[in-house]
Amino acid sequence: MGWAVAFSPDSTTLATASSDHTVQLWNSLLSPDKQIEEICNEAGRGLSKEEWSHYLPDHPYEQICQK
Repeated sequence: MGWAVAFSPDSTTLATASSDHTVQLWNSLLSPDKQIEEICNEAGRGLSKEEWSHYLPDHPYEQICQK
């Protein structure tokens, strides 16, 4: 399954899309911890090392979801 991530120009909304043709909009005005919690709950997992290096290449890998 492929994923795409984008922020709105004003950084108030995060959009995620998957290869199964679903799109989710996230309110990015929430605290970063709350955003992570909601995204992890919805996705059911964190990013793999490959996904992390694709979307966050300038940051060291980190397991952010507790699941």
